[in-house]
Amino acid sequence: MIADVANPAAARTKPLPDPARITAARIRLVEQGLTAVAWAKSHGESPVLVSKVLSGTRSCVRGQSRRIAVKLGIVDSVVAAPAPVARDRRIASQRASA
Repeated sequence: MIADVANPAAARTKPLPDPARITAARIRLVEQGLTAVAWAKSHGESPVLVSKVLSGTRSCVRGQSRRIAVKLGIVDSVVAAPAPVARDRRIASQRASA
């Protein structure tokens, strides 16, 4: 990512979830006849944080926001793990031969 020289804060921001998935989650709540607060209480989550996730102001990368977003179907539950790094040459050669 190329840093925005005019706005240094832009380089520190985290990506927000897909707005279409947020809208779909809100529609599902309406179809079920639930408010964000009622959903939060029934799932043991913070109503304020659920509202922030549903408004798209939380990045949902980790922690409670991530857990809420997964439960609502806004983000996928599996986070892509980084590729393992070979710590010595024997491991690297075993991987290459496999």
